[in-house]
Amino acid sequence: MLNQREPRSPVRIISAIVAVVTLFVLAVLFVVAFTIDGEWDVEESVYVEVPSNKIVPLVNSVIAWERWSVWNQVDMPGLEREFKGPAEGVGSTVVWDRGLISGVTRISNIAQDQQIAFSISFDQRLEFAEGRIVLRYADGGTEIFMRIRGNTGTDPFAKLAVMWYHDDLEREVVQSLNRLRDKLNSSFAVPTPSR
Repeated sequence: MLNQREPRSPVRIISAIVAVVTLFVLAVLFVVAFTIDGEWDVEESVYVEVPSNKIVPLVNSVIAWERWSVWNQVDMPGLEREFKGPAEGVGSTVVWDRGLISGVTRISNIAQDQQIAFSISFDQRLEFAEGRIVLRYADGGTEIFMRIRGNTGTDPFAKLAVMWYHDDLEREVVQSLNRLRDKLNSSFAVPTPSR
């Protein structure tokens, strides 16, 4: 009778199965993370019937981005941010904190009021993303392109985070550009002649 084992409880069996499955899933995710490239890229565009010189004040300042981007306090409750540097142009900066992630977004270059380059650093690390807003004349209006790209390097956690968040980032860029288009169209709408 001393050598007889006590039966295992169902809770212990289920806990052991959950632990093994969890470890297996994590192992698969890390293998996937090590095999994929760390570079990522999101690019979207919208067309507006507004000349580019009317668009520049809304894109050459991170303060003005608050009026159209989804990365603002209204859309992200609990977002803390502090604006630094000049109100517009090169050096216009916002330091932000979303709780789980924080960072700095800064306008780094403006070329002929047609290309606004910006950088995004995350959690005060060296890893960062770079972006560009490009205004191009098209059919009497302006095509507005936004591109954000980065490289996670070999960090498997960052690669997994980008894999997880990439579709959301793409959707957020589309939403932001659509808001910018709507704001421009409502501000500079050509009144239709009354009869």
